[in-house]
Amino acid sequence: MKKWIVILAGVTLWGCSSSPHVETLPDSADATDEIQRLQQDMQDANTNLQVDILAPNAWKNASDYQEEAKDRLAHNRSKEKVLYSIAEARAWLKKGTEHAQQASSVIPDILQVRQEAKDAQAPKFASNEYDAAEADLREYTRDREDSEFGITNDRRTKYREAYINAQTMGLQNHYLGEAREAIRDARDKDAKTLVPNVWEDTLRTYRNAQGFIAANRLDESGIQGVTKKAVDAAKRLQRITNEAIAANHASPEQRALAFDKIKQRNANLSEAVDQQAFDQKFDEARQMFDSKDAEVYKQGSKLIMRLKGVQFATGRSDLPASSFPIITKVGSVIKSFGGSPDVRIEGHTDSRGGKAVNERLAQQRAEAVKEYLITNVGLQPEQVQVIAVRDERPIASNKTEEGRAENRRVDVVVMPKVEEGPQIRQAQ
Repeated sequence: MKKWIVILAGVTLWGCSSSPHVETLPDSADATDEIQRLQQDMQDANTNLQVDILAPNAWKNASDYQEEAKDRLAHNRSKEKVLYSIAEARAWLKKGTEHAQQASSVIPDILQVRQEAKDAQAPKFASNEYDAAEADLREYTRDREDSEFGITNDRRTKYREAYINAQTMGLQNHYLGEAREAIRDARDKDAKTLVPNVWEDTLRTYRNAQGFIAANRLDESGIQGVTKKAVDAAKRLQRITNEAIAANHASPEQRALAFDKIKQRNANLSEAVDQQAFDQKFDEARQMFDSKDAEVYKQGSKLIMRLKGVQFATGRSDLPASSFPIITKVGSVIKSFGGSPDVRIEGHTDSRGGKAVNERLAQQRAEAVKEYLITNVGLQPEQVQVIAVRDERPIASNKTEEGRAENRRVDVVVMPKVEEGPQIRQAQ
């Protein structure tokens, strides 16, 4: 005859929840295995149904009985007592799970914003606000654990706003903490008086970031973008404030040397930014052309487009119709640089013909491309220069017809202008 465990009261219950029905465990059960299964089931229930917040009394009792079972097993108490604690824990877990299922169907919106706050690390970066929201909701759910779960619209709004506020504060503390410290440091050094314009610009950027987070708390990429601007502005404020303090104690010569150093630094910065933009334009240009139409490469700060697809007939300089789309793309590349970059169009020939003939053909071929770019693309005549290279730079053998056809070509060289940085222009 199978022996069953007699269930007795063993743990002081939390709160006033009525005790659940306990399903006894057979004495054949393995205590260690049962504890492990209980731990996994409790973890799953809390992860999937958030039993700890929706049924806090039942969760507390289940947790207490679970700990009691582990303690009894560790101290070699009787198997009967260990299984008793496990059975009690499962009874409370079942009650809590059932109540949590019912409650979650009533307040899914609150649980959603709670999860969003957790995902945004509000428990870490806004612990006071998050803990307060948790305490308020847990107190409410605890009082309704032995009855049908319901909630008024006012309370629903209250709990939602508490978690949203915790998430917003957490995001602001997380992403703007560095900016806040830099602004505080500059304020303590009287930045408002020393550099008032930079001070106001920085505060405006910082407040814009705060407002963006409040209005777009789920837009992670957008938040990272605006907060980076705020952090950069705050660091700049801090740096300029320190420089202003140093300038107040400097001699005229020291100030002049410092100004010269700043100009040089800005010039270097301008070149670095221009180089980065140039590299991006280079990559975009390469992607625009098929390899049979043009080769694109860079030489220092120059971009060169070798128009392999623009092949002229022997002794001719008129553009073949097949070349129009290629030259139109060349114009798009040139205009993408902005600021009317200088352009040099080089005409090339094969090795046949005399020097004078090749000079004329090379010049006319370059002029033909120039005229097309001015008429059909909108380049200004003064920005385009043409030169005749003749047969001095072949790209293929002049001993074959195919090679000579490749050599009868035009190369377009784009030379973007490098502008001074904005800080230099302001200083001047």
